[in-house]
Amino acid sequence: MVWLWLVGTEAGAIECADSVSRAELDTAVDETEEAWKNVDDTAFRDGLNTVAGVLLPCMGDAVTPDAAARVHLLMALHLFGNGDEDNAFASARAARAASAAFVPEADLLPMEHPLRVVWAEAASPAKTRHVPEPKSGSVAFDGVQTRNRTDAQAAIVQVFDDTGFAKTTTYLGVGEPMPLYPAVPRRRNTLLGCAIGAGAAGGGLYVGAWSARGNVFSAAADVSADPSDLDRQRSATNVLSVLSTTLLATAAGCGTGAVLVGQR
Repeated sequence: MVWLWLVGTEAGAIECADSVSRAELDTAVDETEEAWKNVDDTAFRDGLNTVAGVLLPCMGDAVTPDAAARVHLLMALHLFGNGDEDNAFASARAARAASAAFVPEADLLPMEHPLRVVWAEAASPAKTRHVPEPKSGSVAFDGVQTRNRTDAQAAIVQVFDDTGFAKTTTYLGVGEPMPLYPAVPRRRNTLLGCAIGAGAAGGGLYVGAWSARGNVFSAAADVSADPSDLDRQRSATNVLSVLSTTLLATAAGCGTGAVLVGQR
């Protein structure tokens, strides 16, 4: 996203001497909004740099939905001014979605501004997807604890520890990856279950196929054996062999997948 040039460094590289409180964030947002209203481009740029690149990455408190909406609107105004209309509208829609009570004042977002249409649009269900479940703590988007991330909107994502302290806070544009955090390895566990189940079933069928094969050879040694019975036994043995091979191959594939997925 265009806004990243403001920050000058990745959020993950910020060294936080102290955690930032909700009140500190609100004050900085107030000042940045005033800079925009006063058409002070330098103060607005510096203020947004402080909000997005310094304060958010060091948040200890949970960001409120209202604060998230205000930050999204500031980002939308910045992006729109830089010609990145797609991401500007994505941030504006995130602002509207974050807080139903938030409607920009006319001196912040004039009624004739193109972004104003976002608040006139009919609300429609947004497509979301689950993010990984943390091994401990929780995840929140725009001030709401949920694992559902909206695909076509920007988001402020926070990862909390068990005490409710925000370990990371990140402004994500559309399509930007989630910050890394220790997550419950559900995909790996599913693949391991597949490998164990398929392996056990395949092994059992292999033993059955080998036993059936021995019976076929024993029956064939009997000159009085009915050829049709031998054919049925051979067919059953072949079916067992194919099934056991398929299941063992599936087990190997699931096991390989579990190794590749790792802790995800």
